Amino acid sequence: GAIVTWKKNLTGDNDKVCYMSITVYKKITKDKLALQNIVKGLSMPSEGIFYNPACADPRNFIMKIFETKYGPQWELVDLTGTPVVGVTVGSCIRSDLRGECSQDYRSFSIIPHRGHWERMGSFHCMTASVRELVGQVVDNVVSLQTRPKSHRGPQNALKDDSKSTGDVFGGMLESYTSPVKKRSMSDRRVHTPYRFDEEVPILDGTGTEIDFSSMGLRHHLTTLPAWTGDVPQRAPCVIGYTMNTYEWDNVFKCKLFIQFVIVLAVPKAV
Repeated sequence: GAIVTWKKNLTGDNDKVCYMSITVYKKITKDKLALQNIVKGLSMPSEGIFYNPACADPRNFIMKIFETKYGPQWELVDLTGTPVVGVTVGSCIRSDLRGECSQDYRSFSIIPHRGHWERMGSFHCMTASVRELVGQVVDNVVSLQTRPKSHRGPQNALKDDSKSTGDVFGGMLESYTSPVKKRSMSDRRVHTPYRFDEEVPILDGTGTEIDFSSMGLRHHLTTLPAWTGDVPQRAPCVIGYTMNTYEWDNVFKCKLFIQFVIVLAVPKAV
């Protein structure tokens, strides 16, 4: 299985695209710690609410249906029904997470590592039980996004969260009613997809040895300093995302919603 482009017409040889490799990362940065973090991120084990699609066993996950005003969608959860966060490593091509944005939603685009991306596509197709998924992919660039401006979300998402519990993802704990079980579920440990007007966490991981265990990532997401401004092009990053799929005109499509970005290194000048 694979995640394929949404575009109908592409010029050039569609079978040949360039992806990131460790050799390319060495050209972007000479920082040995950053390179070690990249390798560890690509091979991290799946643990807790975090999974590495390149290494995770699809049999340990299911797609849970939930209703929207546009029809049913499916969210990736573990076998207990808990929403999970995918973790990948890529090089930033474009970031609209800060400042003015001309699009209806904010996006973060990366070039992923080749082998990691191929296994990532296979993993998500297997969990969705389809041969391919159509997503925000053009050639070698993968785009993750926020909710669009037009999305209002549940009413309680707009209320002031004055009773923050110190949750890993900003204290935005929510409950929602499962269309399957018809009962209130426990608070989510994963932030629902960020809205256009919410700040997706961008954290400064330069000079830090990243612990990719579940507890380690939770610790980093609450203690790493915020990155100033938007992410520079070519910067290697750790990206967290959630995965939703839906069917449109008999085609299964997917959206990757950005959860966080950890910048690993400042790219050296070309």
